[in-house]
Amino acid sequence: MTDLCLGTNELDIVFPFHIVIDRAMRIVRTGTALRRLLPDIAENEFLDRVFSIELPAVTVEFYDVRAHCRHLFKLHSRDLDKLTLKGQMLYLTQGDVIVFLGSPWTASNADMIALGLTLKDFAIHDSVPDFLLQMYSLKHSLGDALKLTERLATVNRGLEHRVAERTVEVVAANEALQETNRRLEREITERKIAEESVRQLAHFDPLTGLANRTLLRDRLNHALAAHRRDRRRLALMFIDLDRFKPINDTYGHHIGDALLEAVATRLLEVVRESDTVARLGGDEFVVVLPEVNGSEDAGKVVEKIASGLAKPYLIDTCQLETTPSIGISLYPEDGDDGDTLIRNADSAMYAAKSCGRNQFRFFVRA
Repeated sequence: MTDLCLGTNELDIVFPFHIVIDRAMRIVRTGTALRRLLPDIAENEFLDRVFSIELPAVTVEFYDVRAHCRHLFKLHSRDLDKLTLKGQMLYLTQGDVIVFLGSPWTASNADMIALGLTLKDFAIHDSVPDFLLQMYSLKHSLGDALKLTERLATVNRGLEHRVAERTVEVVAANEALQETNRRLEREITERKIAEESVRQLAHFDPLTGLANRTLLRDRLNHALAAHRRDRRRLALMFIDLDRFKPINDTYGHHIGDALLEAVATRLLEVVRESDTVARLGGDEFVVVLPEVNGSEDAGKVVEKIASGLAKPYLIDTCQLETTPSIGISLYPEDGDDGDTLIRNADSAMYAAKSCGRNQFRFFVRA
């Protein structure tokens, strides 16, 4: 084939993706197709800056391309045989050896004849731009990836900051909730204590802890209701301590109160769990025996109570003695309701006192 020298227009037609570089490895011009594909490649940019990328898989190959370009420009001291276009390939040869594959930039025939001495610019063949194009695309993709990574890192930092803020808020909210719960627990505990205190005051004697008059009536009414259904008998004892007032006046109220507490303890020790022991006030106590067969059973319990209460009491350093006067009423003989039974037992108690104290009497109708 006849040797050809390509002009500028012919070069763009035959090799539309060509790149022309000079000895300093600057890009002199690019083919029309490559300019459309990569419009941001500026003239006089170094080849390395446009295409080089620091990845082991591609840098070696890129450096080989750059080395071949530089090697060609060093051939000015040698005679290059010819620059020949064969089919779609342009060969730059020296003898039988292909020195490099490429296409010339604009040059006159005279310049081409003296190619080995006057070559100042060189155009890389289309097969080489394909490789450079891949690296260009990879470089920009990596650049985009780096920008995306930086954006993601910024977003992550912002997210971590927001998470940290929300964590602080959650911790503060949890602490506030825990404090609220503790406060509620304290309030509930205080309310329960207050309710228990009210219940105690409403139903129990504050000094001895025994049932008071209100609780006594409630338990007595329930017991009587059950006994009416089952036709069982019940005994009620009204107890008054003999000579309690002189002890209280002589030793003081604190000794008198301690004596009342000791009496309450002894009463609870003598009676059964099913029995009710109450303090009506002062030195007056009531014992309800819901399970008795008659006056004989009631008399045995009374004797145990009288014997237990008559033993001396050691209060602080004082040895005190007091005896009980006890009146007894029975259901249903002596009354059908609680108030009647209490009133009749009280009457029997006064009868016992009139007989010399430390006595017990059953209620007898006049």
